[in-house]
This record gives sequence, structure tokens and C-alpha cells, in this order.
Amino acid sequence: MNKVIFACRHSAGRSQMATAFFNQLADPARAHAQAAGTTPADRVHPEVVEVMREVGLDLSGARPQLLTAELAAGAAHLVTMGCGEECPYIPGAKVQDWALDDPKGQPIERVREVRDEIRSRVTTFVEQQGWSAMPDETAAIRRTYTEYFQVFQTLRPEAVASFYHVPCMALSPQCVTVMTASEEVRAFFRTMRTALQARHYARSERGALEVKLLSDQTALVSTRVKRYATDGKELEQFGATYLVRKTDAGWKIVVTTIHDASTV
Repeated sequence: MNKVIFACRHSAGRSQMATAFFNQLADPARAHAQAAGTTPADRVHPEVVEVMREVGLDLSGARPQLLTAELAAGAAHLVTMGCGEECPYIPGAKVQDWALDDPKGQPIERVREVRDEIRSRVTTFVEQQGWSAMPDETAAIRRTYTEYFQVFQTLRPEAVASFYHVPCMALSPQCVTVMTASEEVRAFFRTMRTALQARHYARSERGALEVKLLSDQTALVSTRVKRYATDGKELEQFGATYLVRKTDAGWKIVVTTIHDASTV
């Protein structure tokens, strides 16, 4: 088990956010993080609790604690965020400093920016160390989407619909379609098939696939799609983003969003 300490001055903002993200992303059998501070506050900053709740992490019960040599004993990594020379020396620990603004008292938009920067850094750190709790899920999601994209070329409503969770939703600039039964999903794709056949649709091509894990049960999948007619001319291109959910039957599409390709 690898122990990681995230330390900031008050243990009420940056270190708490980093610890929450780390313990969400890392395999608990391989690594665990703790937050600490050199002069701990009485509670986590309210603005930090608020922005973390927005991403599904509850810090209302977290309590700042003093960074001591005893607490940090055996830590493999120490990540400092503003405590500088006040942080104690930890024998054997690899030390790195993240220059991040203190979110205390900042406008909520700035606190969100700090939160997102911390999440990005933690994600990179966990991946670099090989501690990800979901290393195989990204591959599974990619495989599922690749199969879905191939099946879509056939325009067979029943086959395409099998990749969707029920209920599900389709969003586009033209309309919003909510489907609460399997037959509604199949009907939706029968209507789409008719519309594409009327335009002499032949095939689709997609760009690079981006997968962002939101939790162990949900992820966002984004790509760019081009559709071509039987004469080889391009019919359209667009961005496509999918919210997918892990079920007993594998990863299923919950929400499909069609939008401008430049926003992918």
C-alpha cells in the first residue's frame, strides 16, 4: 500500500480536494491519500465543500488535521501546496510542490478553476504511478463504442438500440427525445434510418475517441463524426458526446448529444 500525503497550510482547501480526487481515482488496494496542514483550520472552507459537491464529492464531514512526522510516517509521496518550508521532512518520501492558489475567500468561479486544476493534476499523478482504480474500464468503453459505431453503419434499429440503456435521451440542436421503453428506442432508430436512407446515406467515419471516467459507473465519450452518401460526397459532420453507464450487461449509452464538431 502506497501512502500519499497532500499538504497545504490549513488543510481546508487544496489538500482536501486533492485527497478526495485521489481516493476516488486510485485503486484502494494500491494507494491511499491523506490531507494535512501545518496550521489546520477548524473546518473545510464552505466554498470548497460547495464546488466539490458539484462533482459528486462530499467534504462536509472532512476534518483538517495537523501534518506531523508521525502522521506522515511511511508516506511514499508528499505533495505540498503552499505550506513550503513549514512542511516536515519525511524520510524516503518523494516530494513535489504544486503551485496552486488558495481557494479561501475566492469567487466561486475561481474556486472551480482551482478544483479543476487539482483534479487534472491528481488524474495525471495517479495514471503516472499506475494506481488507477479503473485501468480496464476505458478499454472496455472504447471496445463498446467501436462495436456500436460499426453496428450503426448497418442501420438495423434493433441492433443499434441494444447499445442503449433504458431510459435514455437523445439531444440535438433540433430536438430532445426521451425514451422510456425499449420499443421507443427502436422506433427512434427506425425513424433515423428512414431519414438517412432518403439522403442516400452510405457510411460514417469518426475521429479520435476521448473517454473521461466520471466514476466507476459512468463516463463521457466524445468524438467527431462524418457521414457520406453513396456517391462519396460528405453529407454532414458533427460532434457527438455520449454519457455511458456500466450495467450488468456492460456499458450502455444513457445520453447522446449531437453538437458542433468544434466543441468536441
